[in-house]
Amino acid sequence: DEESSQESSESEGENEVLNAIIEEFPVNIICLEGLEDTPDKINEGNLLIKRGGKFEQISLNDLPIQRGGRGGGTAEVLDDGVKVISSHRLNFGTGLTVTQEDGTATINATGGGGGTGHTIQEEGIDLTARTNLNFVGASVTATDDVGNDATVVTITSSGDTTNNYSSISAPQLFNPDATAVTANTDAYTLSSSNAVAFVSLNGKVLDDAEYSLVAAVLTVAPVNGFSAIDDEVLVFQHSFSITSGGLTLGITSKSATYTVELSDYTIECTSNSFTVSLPTAVGIGGQIFNVHNSGTGTITIDANGTETIDGDLTQTIVQWENIQVQSTGSNWIIL
Repeated sequence: DEESSQESSESEGENEVLNAIIEEFPVNIICLEGLEDTPDKINEGNLLIKRGGKFEQISLNDLPIQRGGRGGGTAEVLDDGVKVISSHRLNFGTGLTVTQEDGTATINATGGGGGTGHTIQEEGIDLTARTNLNFVGASVTATDDVGNDATVVTITSSGDTTNNYSSISAPQLFNPDATAVTANTDAYTLSSSNAVAFVSLNGKVLDDAEYSLVAAVLTVAPVNGFSAIDDEVLVFQHSFSITSGGLTLGITSKSATYTVELSDYTIECTSNSFTVSLPTAVGIGGQIFNVHNSGTGTITIDANGTETIDGDLTQTIVQWENIQVQSTGSNWIIL
């Protein structure tokens, strides 16, 4: 009885060892035959068992297992055939699929690459997220800046912009030719074939129906006719200019008393103190002049006769000051 009790105690101890191994390294299948003469020792992760009447030493790593339960064995993760980690459990998230063949699991990434990308917006409003972003047009290029982890989009100029500008040229003065006037109609050859802005007779602007332009020849036929050969016919033509790449306006430099011409735009006063006289505002409504003082003197801008500049007969500017005036058709205002 004592011997039986001892054998039973040893068997229970050995079973406890086996159960402890199974608990630590959970498996679903362990093929053992009989428990008589069962394991009597465990050496460095090896299990001594009796199989088919013979004792065998089996590595725990060689035990046949089915995945599942706590631990579930160890899986190797390889990167291009090189082992990187070992773990009892792997969890694959969205965007990954796993296939298995011949004992090897293959992980495939689905969808677009690169992880989280750009949020594309139009005037601050998010556009629908797409896999691809395509830049169209010869003036737009996109390059990959690896060093700065950035996509660089370059928009180049499509070339110089052509701008067309129109102003009014200095008036051309004509007097009726007594021998050429027929039925109160006279013709004058102008300096160009540019369109006519307006025509005046003795200071009165004529209606468009009272004159016509063919090529550079202007025919004038006042409704009330001409009164004398010293009648004054003033013709104001448009002046056109074309520039590329920006606005180009006339500039002239002066250092002494000067009367502004209708073809002027900027008058730069380079030295001394003197007066810049404006032409009459009458008949040139909308015309703009710009006077700039780059000298050390004081420049006086004088309106014509009793005409005013913002209510005053004159305005003054000192060095580095600027004044821009526009005709209202009767006086001048400062812009």
